[in-house]
Amino acid sequence: MHTTSSSPRAPRARAPAARLPAAILALVTLALLTLATATPAGDVDHATAVQPILDRHCVKCHQPVGDRAPKAGLDLSAAEGLLAGGEGGPVVEPGAPDRSRLIALVSLPDGDLDRMPPKGDRLGDDELATIRAWIAEGCVIGEGAPTDIDTDIDIDTEVRAPRADTPPDPARIQLWRSLGGTRTPVTQVARAAAGDTVVIEPVIPGSPLLRVGWPTEQARVDDDAVRALARIAENITVLDLGRTSITDRSLDTIMRFPLLVRLDLNRTAVTSTGLRRLQTMPELRTLVLHGTAVDDDAVPTLRTLKRLEQLHLWNTAVTEAGETALLKDRPRLRVHRTLVLPGPEPEADEDDDL
Repeated sequence: MHTTSSSPRAPRARAPAARLPAAILALVTLALLTLATATPAGDVDHATAVQPILDRHCVKCHQPVGDRAPKAGLDLSAAEGLLAGGEGGPVVEPGAPDRSRLIALVSLPDGDLDRMPPKGDRLGDDELATIRAWIAEGCVIGEGAPTDIDTDIDIDTEVRAPRADTPPDPARIQLWRSLGGTRTPVTQVARAAAGDTVVIEPVIPGSPLLRVGWPTEQARVDDDAVRALARIAENITVLDLGRTSITDRSLDTIMRFPLLVRLDLNRTAVTSTGLRRLQTMPELRTLVLHGTAVDDDAVPTLRTLKRLEQLHLWNTAVTEAGETALLKDRPRLRVHRTLVLPGPEPEADEDDDL
């Protein structure tokens, strides 16, 4: 048996490192410095990117002309007016485009009576993306200073959202504190079971009670989506189902939400027959039914909702006679016969769009 001895190999010499040409190295360095110093927020400029879009689509109605106030009190001819909002409160929520009423209204499909602008060309995809980006960056104006809009105590967006507006009624805040006093916050597992497109938020900071809605996914919401809320049912106090594809079957689920204070069913397929399921709801204060097929047959059900304070009946088949019969038993009930876009409590008596 022969053994072969091998001598240690000499280490290989490393090839000299390739050197970048000085010009390329300088360009790379400049690019890195640019990236390092770039500010992520404020890339979309209001004056040059956002305002021209509003000028094309919105300012014709939403600007003061002589002694005439802008439509709905909303002046979109300048950044200050956009940030101030109109008679229904702010229309943008810095950092939250999906909860901004402006985005909700300009995103509505053709044929929807609430779509903005109501006539003429709708905003293009690029235009909508620009406004969404500006809002997401914090609604930066001027020299890059972010806006200072207080939305910490928003209660119901509408939009929503949807959702920044004037501070809510102190009595309503007290109600939520009272209702939520003994309620346990929902778990992350329960939230996850509700689906990944639903927006779930506390009605006021720190409250276990929840505001639930699908501000940008209404068309995809059906009876199954509502049934998926079962694990958080006892904590839901504001539920926005406006413009969704639900039917009366969803009311079988909703009737089991014991602390529901506000329910928005606008433009859904619910009927007077289906509303009978709501007779057992003890805390319902606001019911939005505009644009539904509800008629005078719903009056007996509405009479049973003893704590109902606000009822939206614009564009329904409920007649003046039906309303009169309802108010005979409930003289303090506020019935809105003109369009009031769902918004924070208490609702304003506005019949305009924005």
